[in-house]
Formats: sequence, structure tokens, C-alpha cells
Amino acid sequence: MIAYKGFNSDMTCTLGRGKYQYTIGETVCETSSKCARTGLHCAENPLDCLGYYPLGENNRYCLVEAMGSLDEDGVDSKISCTQMRIVRELNLKQLCSAAMAYMLQHPERDWTRNGHLLEVKYMEAEGSGKGAIAIARGENPRVRGKRGAAVGILKEKDGFFLAAKVGIAGEDIQPDIWYFLNEGGMWEHEKKNSYADTAAVTE
Repeated sequence: MIAYKGFNSDMTCTLGRGKYQYTIGETVCETSSKCARTGLHCAENPLDCLGYYPLGENNRYCLVEAMGSLDEDGVDSKISCTQMRIVRELNLKQLCSAAMAYMLQHPERDWTRNGHLLEVKYMEAEGSGKGAIAIARGENPRVRGKRGAAVGILKEKDGFFLAAKVGIAGEDIQPDIWYFLNEGGMWEHEKKNSYADTAAVTE
């Protein structure tokens, strides 16, 4: 199954009593899998990785394939497996997109989050700094972010998703300004209530 895994900046993770050096593209094997005890750990929801490898600390995140014997403990979307292939590394925008895709696939599962540089909320969310993730979900959601934050919107009504979009503040949209999705599903910014100047996306 497709899942996600966080790593230290040097692509190491704690494995048993020590650390293991991972390499993108490799397949790693263990003899048994028991969540929080043995095996190779990853998460079905990419945002669950951030509890172990937080944003803003030079950690890295990858899409992985969990194989072999799988074990789940129901605490979050954590998975322990006996085989894992490190498929590819994700940048911040891709990580935000993966989180939104999980919400689209599992709309009834717990999805709100509030942590270090992370805000995933109903109707309104803010990316508090460079490297942050902010996702707003609802009928008329809006987001804003400091330069370098990844922001996403999931627009839904009556149980159906109508539009979704993700961007980087300072690249795809202007920083420090509230954005929503217009009827065409495109970014549109509010002209009032910004908490900084309206500098161009590229300066």
C-alpha cells in the first residue's frame, strides 16, 4: 500500500535500538511488524509523520510502498510493515498535496491538525512561517500564509468536494493575504484584512 515516511535530514530514522540509513529507491526488509515495537514504520496520512518528524527542523518526507506483513494499532494512521520501498522524496508543496489527497479519499476520518508550523482547520487556516502547511476545508474556506508556506483549500458542500488547490505563498500566490477559490476553482484574494503589504509574488 502507498504510505508516507518522515526522516532526519540525513535520511536516517530510529530503527530498534539504533538508527538506520535509508536510500531513495531501495527496499528495506525486517523480520516482523508490530506498531511502535518492531518493523518498518510509516503512515497512511502524511500529516501523521509530522508528529515524529516536525516541520521546520530540516526533516525530509518520502512516499513509500508498505509491503509484506502489515500491522496497525488504531492510534493514528501509523503502519508497521516487514518490507518498505522508498519511492521518492516530497517537497513541501507535494506533502501538502498528499495530505489533501488523503482527505479526499477518506473524508470521514479525523482530519483537523494543529501543531508546529501546521494548521489544518475548518473554514480558515494560516501558515505561520516559511516551511509551514496550512489547509482550510469547508463550504467557503480561506487560507493565508507567510512567504514560503504551503497553503491548500478543499471546497466542499453537502458532502461533495467541489474544488481543491494548493500553492506556495510567495510563488503561486502572494504572502500574507487571505485567498479563497472562486467559482472557477482558481485562487482569488481578498482585498481587505491582509496583515502585511501586498507586495508582488516575485520581488
